Amino acid sequence: YTKNNKKWKTSFKTRKKKRFFEGWYYRVTSIEDNVSFAFIFSIEDPGRRDTDQFKLATVQVMGPDDGDYLVECSTDDTTFWAHEHCQGLGCILDSATNDTTTTAIPPEDFFNRVPSGFQMLPTRLQGNVANGHDGSLGGVYAGQ
Repeated sequence: YTKNNKKWKTSFKTRKKKRFFEGWYYRVTSIEDNVSFAFIFSIEDPGRRDTDQFKLATVQVMGPDDGDYLVECSTDDTTFWAHEHCQGLGCILDSATNDTTTTAIPPEDFFNRVPSGFQMLPTRLQGNVANGHDGSLGGVYAGQ
């Protein structure tokens, strides 16, 4: 998990055509309200350039009710990042932004710089699923 995804890109070259997936699951529970939320972040086939159809950076958010399920993804994996030696990962999902950050954004700047995306830091989860769709309908893309 090195800066600019070099480790993933390098390891993809050695995998040749084999598919690759890595995901992270977090459950957050509000004790006061007795509700839980699930956050799932994933990267699929990072650095793959033979086709954009397989590479994805995805966020899934499941709320306390079964019907609350948002999904958003991007085929641009260049803004996905992860720390190598401590908890930390994130991605800017909105391809319309010109921000090409490939590392953690200061928490106080995150919502000003990231219209849609996420970051999980050792002590904080931040995100905005601005272009998400109802994941209960199936598929990671809207309208699938």
